[in-house]
Amino acid sequence: MDLNVSGNVITGKVVAEQGSVDLAGGFKNGRAKLEGKASMPMPITITYDVTVRDGELTGDNSNGPFGTFPVTGVR
Repeated sequence: MDLNVSGNVITGKVVAEQGSVDLAGGFKNGRAKLEGKASMPMPITITYDVTVRDGELTGDNSNGPFGTFPVTGVR
């Protein structure tokens, strides 16, 4: 995940084995909420609901009908 932050607006891209997804969203109440459209293998909406705790990104990633999964990361 590569994100750009300007004020409360967040844009970026996620790259995975299945392809890449452009994301857009914002920051509110201590959480970043991002969304993008993908077509791997069918059209789905990819969402992220994350926050930073103890210097690490943590939260959830939803992949349409494929489910919701925990996500973590560091800078």
